[in-house]
Amino acid sequence: MKEWALDKGGFHKVMAYTSNIDGHWIEAGFPQDRVCEIHGSVRYLQCVRGEVCKPLEAKKKKEREAEEDDDEEEEEEDYQSFVWPSAGVLSQMKLTERQDSITEDSPIPRCPHCADLARPNVLMFSDWRQVDPRYTSPAANYGHLWKTIEDEKASFCIVEVGCGIDVDCVRNHGELAVRGTDGRGSLIRINVAHSYFPPALAQKPEIYVSIPLGALAALQAIDNLIKVSPSD
Repeated sequence: MKEWALDKGGFHKVMAYTSNIDGHWIEAGFPQDRVCEIHGSVRYLQCVRGEVCKPLEAKKKKEREAEEDDDEEEEEEDYQSFVWPSAGVLSQMKLTERQDSITEDSPIPRCPHCADLARPNVLMFSDWRQVDPRYTSPAANYGHLWKTIEDEKASFCIVEVGCGIDVDCVRNHGELAVRGTDGRGSLIRINVAHSYFPPALAQKPEIYVSIPLGALAALQAIDNLIKVSPSD
């Protein structure tokens, strides 16, 4: 999929919108500011206190009281310091022989700002403590891309891969995005067990395309078709 983006002129025409928390889009080579990880990522940690973390709370209060806005890039970089990579911390932790817990001498991840416990920067159910500074730039780019599509009345295609039906936020997001675009948009749904669409959408198979295959097999098949007919 990265190659498709590059073949179409670069990442500025593409966004990844995902509820996965494994960070694989970025690991595969997508720029971080082109990946909307709407539920966060296990590759980052944050304070368990969330925005109640004292240094962060003080910073936000200072921002609210400021008469002039600071430079956006500086603000984002400063704010991002309250979310940090988990790799260095987790690499120091040792698992027990049963591989289901850590050893007693393993260091417990802690917030570098207030020394309270750290947690994954992932949105849990009924979670009001997650902070999302990493989401600011991708969300802005995502909104800009949709605005460009609307302003230019451009055609677009959403490739949805493996979205479940229990937490169906991404499935619904794709369907809503394509509706009302006068046929300019299309949605390819790749899913072994749940590739179907609601009855009203299923009546338009040229727009709502169902592929009941695994992700790799389906993407390889699409890639082969693109190579055969690159202009389509």
